[in-house]
Amino acid sequence: MLSLWVALVFLLSLATAKEPCPGGREKCPDYEKLEVFHDIEIRRYDASRWAQIYAYSDEYGFMKEKAYRDLHEYFHGNNYESQRMSLTTPLLFTFDPADPYKEFSRRGQMFLNSRSESGVHIPAPRYPVGIIEMDPAYFYIRKINQTASFRDIWREAHLMMADLDYYRQPMDMSRILLALYDYPKPIEGPTTYKGSNEIWIEKAAFTPGDGHSDQLTAMKMA
Repeated sequence: MLSLWVALVFLLSLATAKEPCPGGREKCPDYEKLEVFHDIEIRRYDASRWAQIYAYSDEYGFMKEKAYRDLHEYFHGNNYESQRMSLTTPLLFTFDPADPYKEFSRRGQMFLNSRSESGVHIPAPRYPVGIIEMDPAYFYIRKINQTASFRDIWREAHLMMADLDYYRQPMDMSRILLALYDYPKPIEGPTTYKGSNEIWIEKAAFTPGDGHSDQLTAMKMA
């Protein structure tokens, strides 16, 4: 009887276990994987808080370095309470698809906590870091390898948008994100995570009877 109980507890622990965060990080945003078709996932992310800076640069490498440096300093005590926090993953960039090269369209972000977490104190940031709230959202996710330049990123994003349009998946074109899991540098393991960086495109809400759900079911059966 005891062995049966132990086995049951073990199975329950497997069912509720979280996926480890990439790069050996202690913390990353929770999500629920809803669907997978071809090489695109649909995920639901909970409401959350993120540290953010505006990334003023037309040069991708400099933008990435600047965002990481300022956010790293905030997490390591450069805030009004001198509070240190463990770095999280991914380093997230938000772009305005209408004008991705516009200065105020590029924002670098690092995850702080989910709104459902209780008792988590977030220290007040110093300029140029701010705190933003993200509402629950659904995203299409595709893993990518090439993130060496803006041109690489936008080529991947446009290919993904073309595929989503072909499969009649409703997109919210107001927000496209780049999630870098190989940056910040990993705590342990390999120095890069090729194929682990991602393009996120926000999913628009389904309208009953619009045929999108039927189309996705048909693709999964094909």
